[in-house]
Amino acid sequence: MTEKELLDKIKSRGYWKVQFTPLKFNQLLIPDRKQLIDMVTNYRVKLRGWDYPHLSHWEKPQSREVVIGKDYIEGGCDWNTQIEFWRFYQSGQFIHLFAMDEDWWAEDAWVTRPDLKALKSGDAFGTISAIYTVTEIFEFAHRMAKLGVYDDGIKISIGLVNTKGRVLKVFDFMRADLFMDYKAHDNVVPFEKEFTNEEILFEHKKLSIDTVSWIFESFGWVDRPRGVFEKDQDDLYNRRF
Repeated sequence: MTEKELLDKIKSRGYWKVQFTPLKFNQLLIPDRKQLIDMVTNYRVKLRGWDYPHLSHWEKPQSREVVIGKDYIEGGCDWNTQIEFWRFYQSGQFIHLFAMDEDWWAEDAWVTRPDLKALKSGDAFGTISAIYTVTEIFEFAHRMAKLGVYDDGIKISIGLVNTKGRVLKVFDFMRADLFMDYKAHDNVVPFEKEFTNEEILFEHKKLSIDTVSWIFESFGWVDRPRGVFEKDQDDLYNRRF
């Protein structure tokens, strides 16, 4: 699958767009592209059944092999609900687009729950998965900061695209769903904020909860139970799910 074909598929339904931008630009901050590959290989986040970002296994035909560009590396995948594309530059800029799982469950052979199979593209946005995903995003930024990539600070952008009419849902049999429909009224939910290196190094877990809370507020969920989100995050780090 070409880069254009993969991106077109991602953008055909709901998707996340993540970007890390160093506050001080240095095109060759990371001296060589081999180092970029080593950084992703050794420091990608592996807290659940899928790594962030996903580094393709070379033998899988559905995966895009890591491509080495002029001053970047890139990778991607198209496997069931895991449809993503990322690029990591020698400057430290990182761009990642990936599909919302919820929009592809109906077509995923591994999904068997009738309620999930019945979902249509654009119906819902899962709260627990969002907490996990935002936590992984900030954890990856934290690991890159520990390697010295964001010594002068970082701008993190997290955009949810094709969200209008989407309702927050809890897809967990052990929990009650939300008491009312919290629905997105805009087609894009954009988060963007600058952070110091120290914040990303020492407060990344708190910042990820702040961010996902802001995202949920954009759906109209004002009285959010932060303590529950923090427990979900702790469960992720300790692999209790």
